[in-house]
Amino acid sequence: GQYAFLEIQGRLPTAGESAVFNAMLCTLVEHGMTPMAIATRLTYLGAPESLQGAVAAGLLGVGSTFAGTAEGAARILQAALAELPAIAEAVVRRLREARQPIPGIGHNLHKPVDPRAPRLFEIAAEHGLSGRYVSLMRHIATAAERALDKPGQLPVNATGALGALACE
Repeated sequence: GQYAFLEIQGRLPTAGESAVFNAMLCTLVEHGMTPMAIATRLTYLGAPESLQGAVAAGLLGVGSTFAGTAEGAARILQAALAELPAIAEAVVRRLREARQPIPGIGHNLHKPVDPRAPRLFEIAAEHGLSGRYVSLMRHIATAAERALDKPGQLPVNATGALGALACE
């Protein structure tokens, strides 16, 4: 994790940044039966001698629907920070009017909580890396639940947490 952080940031991480970054990487590894995981598994099944090809097949499938939603979550968080609750409401309203999904919110299996998100947020808080982006992500989840009339059903998911922590 420290080497990857160095490659991205051009410096070694602090102890807190290292702990949070490693937790984020662990979260990315666990993605179950997603299209990119299936592509990797099938490629490896067909050509076990081509591990690199199997990994590449999976990486090519990372996009705006699975795993890549961390980027979407990060983008909406960076675009909206002034007054968190009001901004969160506006973000949700804008996405709903555009008939777009709200990145980083909700999960088809993990209800009422995606257990990965609170743990990532805890690790970030323990290391002084929980701030305005984490707060905004939580406000967006609350605003989405109100707007869609789904109280307790649209938790911040793992990619939402990753997007917020990447912004932090």
